[in-house]
Amino acid sequence: MEIIVAEQEGMVSLLIAGRLDGTSSGEFEKAVLPLASSGKALVLDCKGLLYISSAGIRSILMTARKVKASGASFSVRGLSGPVRETFLQSGFGSLITLEG
Repeated sequence: MEIIVAEQEGMVSLLIAGRLDGTSSGEFEKAVLPLASSGKALVLDCKGLLYISSAGIRSILMTARKVKASGASFSVRGLSGPVRETFLQSGFGSLITLEG
C-alpha cells in the first residue's frame, strides 16, 4: 500500500494505492490517524485502491470518527467498482460521505 499526503489550507488529501487489508491497515492508521486530529477536512482519494478488506473499512471508519470529532469533514472519493461495492455492502456507505 502507498499513501501520498498533500496538505492545503484547511484540507488534507490522501491518495491511497494498492491494498488496504489486515496486513496494511496498521500502516494506514499510523500514517493517517495523526492527521485526523488536525481539525482540517480530510479527503481520502481511493482511485488507486485495488482491494479493501473489513480491516481496511474499520481503519477508515476510525479515521472518519476521529476527523468528525475534531469538527472537520471527512469524505472518500474515487472508489472503483469492487471497492465501492465493499463499502456499500458493509453498510458504512451511509456513515461516510462517498463522492464520485
